[in-house]
Amino acid sequence: GNGNGSGSGLTDAETAGWVQIPSSEFKIYSSSCFQVYRSNTQSNSSKISKPIVVFLPGLDNKMMPYHQRDRLHAHGFDVVCMLQTNGMRPSWNDINYQGTAILKALSTSGVILIGESFGGAVALQLALHLVERKRYKHLLHRLVLINSASALNEQSLLSSAAKILPFVERTGSLATSIYPYAAFVLWRIITERDRLHTSQQVNNKVDILSAPLDVSFHRISLIRQADASSERLKALEDIPVLAIASKRDKLLKSKDEAMRLKTFIGNNCSVMLLPDSGHACLLEDDVNLGDRIADWISTKSRTLRAGDGVDPSFRHDPNVLKLWDRYLAPWNFITSPQFLG
Repeated sequence: GNGNGSGSGLTDAETAGWVQIPSSEFKIYSSSCFQVYRSNTQSNSSKISKPIVVFLPGLDNKMMPYHQRDRLHAHGFDVVCMLQTNGMRPSWNDINYQGTAILKALSTSGVILIGESFGGAVALQLALHLVERKRYKHLLHRLVLINSASALNEQSLLSSAAKILPFVERTGSLATSIYPYAAFVLWRIITERDRLHTSQQVNNKVDILSAPLDVSFHRISLIRQADASSERLKALEDIPVLAIASKRDKLLKSKDEAMRLKTFIGNNCSVMLLPDSGHACLLEDDVNLGDRIADWISTKSRTLRAGDGVDPSFRHDPNVLKLWDRYLAPWNFITSPQFLG
């Protein structure tokens, strides 16, 4: 049965071990474009005391895989999943407004926002929204983007193909009849079958119940509308960002996108390449998200201690120093011991 996961297309089995937080806890009283679930290790409140990882899934709109959630728990993180509500066609304004309300209710000290594939594009837009409105910047502690679908707009072929989707959608029953076969083919494209976790090896296609055709069309159109230009990315320069990219990603040029993010965000953006992984890397057994995030946090802490506010790569311009030496020379003379004596 669909049970309490009906708004996101999930079954009771898929939501086992998770507790849904009512949208009223986030002061969202209109239709919510997110279904929010937290680990059932917490009390019946939206407030969580442990460091919080907030996960935004890919186009399949699934929970974080259990083996990845458990590995994050082992490092002291708690996990919240923000799934998109099926049947709704939110704008970026809806997503940013409601996403901000959810993060405000979850933590006052900031969350680690993780987005995978389509969720990477959503996480990136939400992060930009938070930092551009400075009063919300504290809600974002760190940002992790995994094979982010923001790469779509940087790939001319895929971007052009996405433009014809509205015409495909209008074919109605034809598109609907083809979709199950497309889901079967897509599964082969996004996964490396010999690397899948044992819990995922029973699957052979993308679940079209959690990602209905009309919903998928709308989510792809959102990616096309998203602004992740170089000018906007510079706003994230003070936020620690980790861009994870699979080198065997057959769907997106994830490595190129990770390097683009690094170029425009700057030194606070780290790139982590997965040499043998496919697009759906979180389904793989050898990819331990808990270990990788914990290692990244400890490495960044050694490079730049929290609260320093100092960029370790910063170097003084010698010409500027000489200029100020000239400006300050009279004051240095007046306050020197010889002059005062």
